[in-house]
Amino acid sequence: EEDGADGAEMNAERGISKKYVVLGLAGGIFLYCCIYACLYLFRDTLKSTEEMKGLYTFPVYGGIPLKGKGKSTDAKKNAYEQEKAQILNRVRLACKNQEITRLCIVSDFSFDEQEKACMADLAKQLNSWGIETLITENAGRETAAWDTLADVGHVLMVCRIGTTTHRMVDEEMSFYP
Repeated sequence: EEDGADGAEMNAERGISKKYVVLGLAGGIFLYCCIYACLYLFRDTLKSTEEMKGLYTFPVYGGIPLKGKGKSTDAKKNAYEQEKAQILNRVRLACKNQEITRLCIVSDFSFDEQEKACMADLAKQLNSWGIETLITENAGRETAAWDTLADVGHVLMVCRIGTTTHRMVDEEMSFYP
């Protein structure tokens, strides 16, 4: 009989420990979500083009989705081409309305290969429309490029969502002509 009592007592202890394991796991997941949410909200990076449109008074021409999860599909390629064409036409119309013939595409970071190809495509198309286009990476660090920026006089600033900070945008906007 004692073995039966001990067995029931051991099963009760195991049930309690499972209960605490489940509660600990749920508490850990909740704590992780809270920390992630706080880091996301308090991080100083740009989170979307809509945020840029709401915070800044300069025109935001749009965003180009370059990186996607998984394999590249026709739908993603079409979305990329459509966004790129939309931005190109907006920039072309803005240049035409303001009689701009020279434009400098500027970033405060280095482009990766996919971004370099995209910027080269944008510059090529704008050049074909009669808008001389120069591309400058790391403009804040390359003092040699500052004279070119001042000479051109018109800047198209490129930001990377999730990387570019509000401070970077503020500094660049106070610097560029």
